[in-house]
Order: sequence, then structure tokens, then C-alpha cells
Amino acid sequence: MKKLLLICTLLAVACTMGGCTQRSEIRADIYSPFDDITNSYAKPYILDLHSRGIVHGEGNRTYGPHRPVTREAMAAMLGRTLDLEPVNAMIPAFKDVTPRSWSYGWVQAGVVRSLISGVTNDEFAPLRPVSRQEAAALFYRALPEKTNENTALPFRDAGAIAPWARSAASELYARGLMVGSQGKFRPHDQLTREEMAVLLFKFLRQPDFREETSSLLQMGWHYMVTRDEFIARAKKASDMNVLSPRWYFLSSSGGADDNTDRTLLAWAQENRREVWPLVGNRFDRELTHQILASPVKRAELVTRLTEYTEQYKLNGLNIDFENIDPADRPHFTAFIAELASELHSRGKKVSVDVPPDLKDDWSDPYDFAALARHADYIVMMAYNETWEGKGQAGSNASLPWVQNHIQHMLTMVPRERLMVALPFYTMRWREVDGREKPESVTMSEMFQDIQASRVRPVWDERLGQYCVTYRKNKITYKAWLEESHSLALKYRAIKQLGAAGVAFWYIGSETDEVWAAIKNE
Repeated sequence: MKKLLLICTLLAVACTMGGCTQRSEIRADIYSPFDDITNSYAKPYILDLHSRGIVHGEGNRTYGPHRPVTREAMAAMLGRTLDLEPVNAMIPAFKDVTPRSWSYGWVQAGVVRSLISGVTNDEFAPLRPVSRQEAAALFYRALPEKTNENTALPFRDAGAIAPWARSAASELYARGLMVGSQGKFRPHDQLTREEMAVLLFKFLRQPDFREETSSLLQMGWHYMVTRDEFIARAKKASDMNVLSPRWYFLSSSGGADDNTDRTLLAWAQENRREVWPLVGNRFDRELTHQILASPVKRAELVTRLTEYTEQYKLNGLNIDFENIDPADRPHFTAFIAELASELHSRGKKVSVDVPPDLKDDWSDPYDFAALARHADYIVMMAYNETWEGKGQAGSNASLPWVQNHIQHMLTMVPRERLMVALPFYTMRWREVDGREKPESVTMSEMFQDIQASRVRPVWDERLGQYCVTYRKNKITYKAWLEESHSLALKYRAIKQLGAAGVAFWYIGSETDEVWAAIKNE
């Protein structure tokens, strides 16, 4: 009877903290898998969270309510609370949390989401207990909004809270997440596992915690892999809602060759993925000029492409004309306007691939603002930051470079019409006769080289990438890597800047860790 009264009392207290929701209503009628929580004030919370798969025991029917929470346990519990997927990255963020560790995927997920950091640049200290102020800082970073950072703290020991944790303590106190006890916050005390259960339960009840955010449009290009491999990758990328296979290319006759893969098309349509096949010019400047500069040939191309969209019930087209003569700038704009007019009348979309505004003859053929008035989406290819002609090795797509070009493109293209293409490959550089030459490699190829060389990549906070220099077959290589962490940061920047979508070049070059990281964003 006393146990029932205790549970009822805690239930009443929980519901006065805010309206109970289906996600966070406490579940008291749960069979207890633990023998050591009978007298714990947090028993109902522990049982509820355990039933949701958020907290686990320590074995032998024990939960360890009075034991401190370790840093790796904190990473795992918060990750489960946030519905994150473990990120089994090929490059460990820390020396002391290896892929063999049970917490590896959770620690990597926390790093990629910018929730957790190490005690040094390459050490996480997974077994170290978490202090209450460390817990406050961690939960503070996980909150979608911060509105109470300057709330005055009534604690007698408020002065003992470290400067880096004060905003977090204020925010969590104002939200009722960490209210202290007996007039103290106890910033340096270890957070116990029962305290953690109460904190997690309260965190689930925050009104902005499960706030819905708009999803980005995600498009993946098919290149260099078989149809079956592409489909297998598309299954892993469940949020990739647009497929762009390379089916149509300009022909010398003035039309576009038809390479439609009916099997891939049927799979996409059955699985509710939109299909915007790529229409390319194979970088053929002269052929492109012949077609674009002729109103008659332009009209023939528009008619042929429109027929393809009707015949195969396509959702749209992705136009990828590169190496255009700058003199054909008005002709290319006219082509997009004419094509968009035809496709829009049939309820279909037009997307146009463009480079960033580089102020050179590679980007001069594109009138970004005019194209955006006609096309549904402008797809900015945010890579090739450094190329052989620059004379020295460098990143293919550093975070600041990508951010700057998105911001500049948004001065010409409305947010709702801008998509940003990210590289699913790494550009590495090799020294040949005293010169550095670039070559494109897949993520898997890059990781194999790193493992074989036994050289540890170094994270560059400014660039948002791992950097590595190593030797192979007596050749020195340099690389700025693309992997789960670097791509998640760029994906996050695209969302924060308000772009409509993201594209990936190319599906099949990535490793599985990338999809978990992107989904967590």
C-alpha cells in the first residue's frame, strides 16, 4: 500500500510539471526488471524509461541508482532519448573509445551532433563520472531553443558553478529540469543514475523537445554503380526522396538519347521516390552551343524531353549542362524558360545544376537569378573548392567555403528554390615530380588507405573536416576527408541557412555512417 501511495504521489507531481503527453506520460504499471530500486524515489521514472529502451541496467537485475553516471553511459542515454542512430564511423573521434566499445556508436553520434566533446582533443574519458554541471551543459546543448540563459540562480553555491556551465544551469533551472536540493545546485557532485532518470524524464516533457521541423528535399545522383547497388543504397537512405539517374544526354542529331532504365523506374515509383532523371551535355561545349543557339533545335530538345516525362510518368528533370560557352548565357536561360513552361503545364518539375558563383568563365554562363525565376530548383554544386590549377593542395568542400557560397547564392536565388549538392567522395592529392595532383576517391578507398598507413587524421575545427598526410607506395598523399562528421556539419548549415534541399554526388561513393549522421540531423 505504501509503494502504491508513493507511485501515485510521484505521478501527481509529474503531471503538475506540465501537461502529460502520450510520449512522456509516466508508466507505473510496469514489471520491474531491477531488484535495487525498490526504495528509490526515481523508481517510476526508471521503469518508464527502461520500458522505452532509454535506460538499461548494469546486469544481474541491478540498475545502480546511487552509482554515478559515466560519460559513455550519458552519451548513450541522451542519444536514445533524442532518437539518434548510433554512428559507426570509420574514424574514431577519440583514442579511448574504439569501435570495439559498446558505446562507440553513441559517442560518435554525440560528437557528430555537436552534443558531446572530449576532455582533451583526442580523449573522451568514457568511464569518468559526470558532474552535475557537466550534465547541465550537455542537456543545454541538446535543447532546440535557449530562452532563459540569464535567469538568476537562487542557489547558495551558484558562485561555484564554472563559467562555461552558468548559462546551462540557468536555462535548466528555469525549465525545472535541474532545481537543486536544499538551496544548493551542487555543481561538482557526481550525477547519480537515479538523478539521471528524473532528468531524462523531465527532458522528454519539454514543449520544444519534440518540435517538428521541416525536412529537406534530398536528391541522390546515380553514377558509377550498378542499378542494384543504387537501389540498395536508396533503401538505406530512407529520407532520400528524389532519385536522379543519368538517362538523357545531348545527341549530335539535336535531341537527347533515351537510356531509361525501366526496372529502376518501376522500383522508384513503387517505393514512392520521385524521379528527376539527369539531362547532361557531357561537357561538350560545341554541341551545346549548336543546340542552345538555335531556336529550332532548342524547341526540338524541349519537345523530346517533355515526351520522355510523359511516356515514363517522370516527376521532373535535372538539367546538368556544364562547360557552357559564356556567350551562350542568354540561350541557356531561354532553354530553361521554354522547358519549364512545358513541364510546369504538365505538373512536372525542373531543377538546374550550377556551380557556385566563382566569377569566372565556368560560372559566367549561368544567370542565377533568371534561372531561379523559371526553374523549381537551382542545385548549387558545393564542391571543387580547390583544383589542380590553384597550384597547391586543399579541401574539396570546407565548411566555411560552403557556407559562404550558400549565403551568396541566396542573394540571387530564393531559399525555397535553392538546393545544395554535397560531395560523397574525397579529393586526395599526391606529389608527382614536385607538384601536387588531385584525384577523386570513394570514402571506403580513403578509409582503407588510412587504416593501412596507421596515421591518425586530425580534426580541423575551422574547416569542419579531418585532415591527413600519409605515404603509400613511396608517394605522399594529402587529403581533407568527407565522412559522417564533415557532411553532418554541412547538412546542418544548409538547414540553418534555410535552403530547400540537398543533393548528393554520388550515391554509392558513401559509407553507411553518412546516412545515420544525416538522419540524426
